[in-house]
Amino acid sequence: MWYLFVAIYSMMPPSYSGNIYRILDEILAPAPIYWMATLLVTVAAVLPYVAHIAFQRFLNPLDHHIIQEIKYYGRDIEDARLWTRERTKAREKTKIGFTARVDAKIRHLRSKLNKKQSNLSHFSAQDAMSPRSL
Repeated sequence: MWYLFVAIYSMMPPSYSGNIYRILDEILAPAPIYWMATLLVTVAAVLPYVAHIAFQRFLNPLDHHIIQEIKYYGRDIEDARLWTRERTKAREKTKIGFTARVDAKIRHLRSKLNKKQSNLSHFSAQDAMSPRSL
């Protein structure tokens, strides 16, 4: 997008483009240092991300990294037990996120409701046995 912008902007008349009139095709494009700098900046920008992903996969792989390696090396065909274990692990519910918080709130409300019901049944059983009710 940047090269397209510079090409279009530098083709405009000098009254619009000012001092960058025809800069891409006359000055930048023939200069090898410009293209080497573009390549170097791109590699320098992407290299930290690639290094991070490589170290993460090597030292602390995530579940989907393990599943990708199992599929790549064909272990899902050779070791069905390993594949089944990884597949069931991938389907487990997590304990983070919005749905986990909603589930926790529902469990909390149900426990409060059960506690109230047990207290009510306990009191009604005591009332039935009290001398006032006889």
